[in-house]
Amino acid sequence: MMLLKILHIVLFSIGIMLNLKAQNPSDLYETFFIGERGLQYFIKPISFEDNLAKTTLEIDITFRYKNEIKDSATVNFFLISKEVIKQIDSLHIINPIGRIQTKNIQFLFVEKRKDLFYSRFTTQYSLKDICEIFKNQDWLIIGYFTNKTSRKFQPSAKTLKNLAKVNKSIFVLF
Repeated sequence: MMLLKILHIVLFSIGIMLNLKAQNPSDLYETFFIGERGLQYFIKPISFEDNLAKTTLEIDITFRYKNEIKDSATVNFFLISKEVIKQIDSLHIINPIGRIQTKNIQFLFVEKRKDLFYSRFTTQYSLKDICEIFKNQDWLIIGYFTNKTSRKFQPSAKTLKNLAKVNKSIFVLF
């Protein structure tokens, strides 16, 4: 009986530690002090899915901030697909608050991992727009391609939670 109680306590303690680790928002971003220029934030990759095209979009965001919003945010992203993608015309992030878009997207590289191609791109958005879009995590991201097609990327339940955690940890400060 005593052994069973000890086992319950150990398992309960492990469960608490795992739960605390899973809820740590700093797993979702990193900050770097850059002297007089303030802090540089790096939001780690966040995944969105287009189940129809069987394509994943993973975005990461880097920006600098000190006292006021006056810069842009660099948004890098992978399109993960069974096909090579080297060009995308525009990327729109839409939620009930509004819509932000960019058309100046640069292709960086493509690499093959197992049966999938990872196409890497970079672009910039206004930091003010990024702050606004994070106020509501119900995102739809639409990529428009040169061949007049589009892909709609939806957040998973985990992605929705992660977006909310990032907003509560970073963007409420601005």
